[in-house]
Amino acid sequence: YMETYGREVLDHFAGVGNYTGFQNGWRYSWWTARVGRTMDPSVAEGGPLVLHPAQTIFNGFFGSDDRKRVSAEAYGEYRRNEIAQSQAFAGAYVSVRPSTNVTVALGPDWSDRQFNAILVHTMDDAAAAATYGRRYVFGEVRRRSIAMSTRVDVTFTPDLTLQAYVQPFAAVADYDPLAFKELARPGTREFIRYGRAIRRSDEPIVTSAGSTLCTPRTGSYCYAYDPDGPGGADPVFAFRTPDQTVRSLRGSAVLRWEYRPGATFYAVW
Repeated sequence: YMETYGREVLDHFAGVGNYTGFQNGWRYSWWTARVGRTMDPSVAEGGPLVLHPAQTIFNGFFGSDDRKRVSAEAYGEYRRNEIAQSQAFAGAYVSVRPSTNVTVALGPDWSDRQFNAILVHTMDDAAAAATYGRRYVFGEVRRRSIAMSTRVDVTFTPDLTLQAYVQPFAAVADYDPLAFKELARPGTREFIRYGRAIRRSDEPIVTSAGSTLCTPRTGSYCYAYDPDGPGGADPVFAFRTPDQTVRSLRGSAVLRWEYRPGATFYAVW
């Protein structure tokens, strides 16, 4: 349990779990917890607190004897909140020792997560008195990712080792175009939903006075909050689509050399 000096609850949960290890080196664990409604101090990025819905969590792990030349592990977690949104991730890896001084470990990681409120835009507005003169616009997003990690550890001598790591990674974030909303009151999960008052455009959003509210990136688009639609009053505001697709190849290598007792040289890439 954790709360602020102002009595806002930041964390409270109850759970139960188990870890079992067998004499043959195999092991497993599981735990489950119920997390109550809490205040999220970071989702508004320095703005007001937002109520986070209660959720239930299930987590599990299973592993073989890691003293063997070949061993493996698998793990996963599933979360579901009170508004029927879920988050799940799972992963596994296999570790192989082809020789006494070399270990190679590789395995995939996958995740599929839904978020009820991710900040996408803010703007000053004296009329937004309930949120301290500023609008906080949130979106509902589904984020999916997959990665394959490979790690190699080589011990040349007790004083000279090499660790190398590489991970191809891909992720996509899809926002619901009808689920953008504005925080109505701090410390709650009450939102003003824009619905179809949000329109999407692959061209710049320009006011009648010629001011540009948003210019889309190449191949992308802007969202405009425009309650009376094109041809009416100017859009209230606009922002670039928060949808993202990321592909990357991460890698690192560390050479460690203890060239004399207490003195170590590192080369890092």
